[in-house]
Amino acid sequence: MLFRLVANKKILTIFILGLFLSISYITIPSQSHASEMFTVSLSSTQESSASANLGFIILNHTFYSLPINQNLEAGYYEAQYIQGDSNYVFVRWITTGDIRVLDQYTQTTSLTITGEGILCAVYSFEPKIYTLTIMITDEGNIPLENVTVKIDENPFLTNTQGVVSLKVIAGSHLIELQQESSLSSLRNVRYQFQSWTFGSLSGSTTSGTIFVNSTSTLTAYYTTQYLWRWTTQGFPPGIHYISTFQEESYTLTSPTVWQQWVNEMTQYSFGTSIAVTPWRGLNWGESTFLFDHWGNDEGTPLSSSNIVSQLVTRPENFTAFYNSTSLFTYQLTIHVERGLIFRQPVKDATVKISYYDTLVATGLSDTKGNVIFNLPANPEYRIAVTKSLFKTSKTIDLYLDKVVTAWI
Repeated sequence: MLFRLVANKKILTIFILGLFLSISYITIPSQSHASEMFTVSLSSTQESSASANLGFIILNHTFYSLPINQNLEAGYYEAQYIQGDSNYVFVRWITTGDIRVLDQYTQTTSLTITGEGILCAVYSFEPKIYTLTIMITDEGNIPLENVTVKIDENPFLTNTQGVVSLKVIAGSHLIELQQESSLSSLRNVRYQFQSWTFGSLSGSTTSGTIFVNSTSTLTAYYTTQYLWRWTTQGFPPGIHYISTFQEESYTLTSPTVWQQWVNEMTQYSFGTSIAVTPWRGLNWGESTFLFDHWGNDEGTPLSSSNIVSQLVTRPENFTAFYNSTSLFTYQLTIHVERGLIFRQPVKDATVKISYYDTLVATGLSDTKGNVIFNLPANPEYRIAVTKSLFKTSKTIDLYLDKVVTAWI
């Protein structure tokens, strides 16, 4: 009985020890089974060797720019080649060393890595050709001929239908237009760029890059512009006068021809000085020149008003005609005062009157704050008023008796 118990204890001890060793073997992994890493060279090349390393290789959804030497674990991968340009197509895979693909002619295939080697995607150039058309019209959709269009820096001229059309390969292309396009057949006429009507080129920029992946048409609008010129007749040389255009003033000296490009079928206003009296060195001249009328280059009187509004239909030349009369003057009163709420006249303020850069009159304000001058008609006088540390200035025209208040 004792022998059997001892024997059973030995058997139990051996069983437990065996179970422990078995569990130990299962729970402690062998280091000899860890994943190995290998350097794999990833690249791509054109079949004709004209280019290399376009596009990407994707391994298990990870993108790799080409070329690259990448450390990768041994094992199985899904490999895919992306050309990155629709004008290239996949041809086949090339592998060396311990790199294998399941199907070398399939763009997405299974890849096995058991050691170092090369994985290279081969592609060929098979360009996709599309028609790119540029249309140039005015805002009334009338085609414009002989306008320069640059496509990828190559210049072309629009035909009688206002069109440049050519075949291009798929991809990005630079389109450039001229801001202004003069017409060799017509003097004083030009086209002024206004806007595009095509995707990324919509707006008022004259150049931009577009991506062509189908037959494409772009339309650019231009405005027809005519050159208008203005001058005077009846002035001697060296006379200062003011011309206006769209309420902007321009100081000119005779004889002057000045000009503006204006848009077809648009109304513009322009004008000239009502009267001008020249300064002759040390004193006023003997004559005042009065505006009489506007005329055009055909000699047709347009208006007896010094300000005219005219519709643009063609290039034109306009002349402001003046008549000489005896010098006459107007009374200019400068009233000087100070105070924000209770305004008071300022006595003994210095008032200076300049005709352009020439001082023509000066005086002191009286007890009522007034200085009175008699000056000939002119489009521009500059008034400067000072009193101690206070000063102010203003520019006026004088075509009638006038009172000007100067606050200091």
